Amino acid sequence: MMEILGLRPGEAVDREASGRLERALEEMLEGRPGADARKTTAVAGLVGKVLSADMEISRPEKEFLAETLRGRFGMEEGEIEAVTGLIERHRVELFSIEDYLYARIANEVLDREKKKDLLRTLFAAAASDGSVGPEEEAEIRRISDGLKLSHADYIEARLEFREKLSVLR
Repeated sequence: MMEILGLRPGEAVDREASGRLERALEEMLEGRPGADARKTTAVAGLVGKVLSADMEISRPEKEFLAETLRGRFGMEEGEIEAVTGLIERHRVELFSIEDYLYARIANEVLDREKKKDLLRTLFAAAASDGSVGPEEEAEIRRISDGLKLSHADYIEARLEFREKLSVLR
């Protein structure tokens, strides 16, 4: 029945999970300008998806996420701890959420060059624990498609991290 309506099984649940995490992030970032809060939500959600791809967020991956939030968005330690804690608590939901939900936000607030930079950030996040595993690489590929980037854009970013790709080791 769901296929007749153009839906995939679990899609309604995925949207609900995304909505909860998105709302929680936006509430947490309430004092920030609207576009900045949406960018942070998109980046944190997509980085969280990549870090959750192997169902474990390691210490180096948490540190990478914290540095990304600090460097890109000027977040303070309390905000960083709150966002990383939220992502960690929601990692099972993040694992099940369709990539397009956070990619949609990124497509609304980022231009093409910023999306390419985000793609490199996703590879760097995956590599932060020493290697980019096959689950993480597959997740990044799906996100790249959701960001409406070309295959050439994906390959260009992937080549920057070729020495970290576990499939090539």
